[in-house]
Amino acid sequence: MSWILPACLGTALAAALTLTGCQREPATEPPTAAPATAGPAEISPASTPALGAEAAKAAAWQARGNEPFWMIAVEGDTLTWTSPDSESIVWTGLTRSERPDGFDLHAVREPHHLSVSATATVCRDSMASMPYPHTVTIKLDGKTLAGCGGDPMSLLAIGEWTVASVAGEPTGERPPTLQFLPEGRAAGFAGCNRWTSGTALSGEGVSFTQVATTMMACPEPAMAAERRFLEVLSRTTRHDFGADGSLQLIAGDTVIAVATRTVDG
Repeated sequence: MSWILPACLGTALAAALTLTGCQREPATEPPTAAPATAGPAEISPASTPALGAEAAKAAAWQARGNEPFWMIAVEGDTLTWTSPDSESIVWTGLTRSERPDGFDLHAVREPHHLSVSATATVCRDSMASMPYPHTVTIKLDGKTLAGCGGDPMSLLAIGEWTVASVAGEPTGERPPTLQFLPEGRAAGFAGCNRWTSGTALSGEGVSFTQVATTMMACPEPAMAAERRFLEVLSRTTRHDFGADGSLQLIAGDTVIAVATRTVDG
């Protein structure tokens, strides 16, 4: 098969701590003759893309927040706190308890108690708007900080997406598809041909690089629809999720495509 490129984590908190000395393989290609199947609005757990049990229990996890800037990194029973105003501080003996909608972390270094609550709802970075899988609240000695946590890609790499509209127009009976794969790749059906590309996550969201397709010819309406979809991929600069859990591909401030989870069967 040959391919062508189309044209187309504050100061007061740090001081308190410092005084303590704390330290898919792509989806199978269908037979060519068969049809292939802005704003920070809160998304409820029911409509948030599923994270999966393994993602919720992953040993390595990170979270961050702005104003004041902070970041935490969790590895096993160790939590490392980093902020621009202090040296990294390590909390050990971390405990974890699961909730139906997320998990809680707790650490003690007398007289200080640290708690982290991670809830599985889409959280958007307050500066860059990147969607994260967990909304995070940190409490320490009466202080409360808010931020986002988890791996942004876990919201995308949850199976195949079916593109419902491109530039506001429905995609019809043979809609394009999109699947995020390991090692920074994406692939799917473009409307006539199969496509593949690289993917990159910036501070704002996902973009697609080096989009390529197979070389099969189809009737002109299908080819025109494919060209519109490939142009959307090349123009995408970030992404978000609708209140219904749909994936939005965005160029600047404009939603240029909407995709929903592919229903099997």
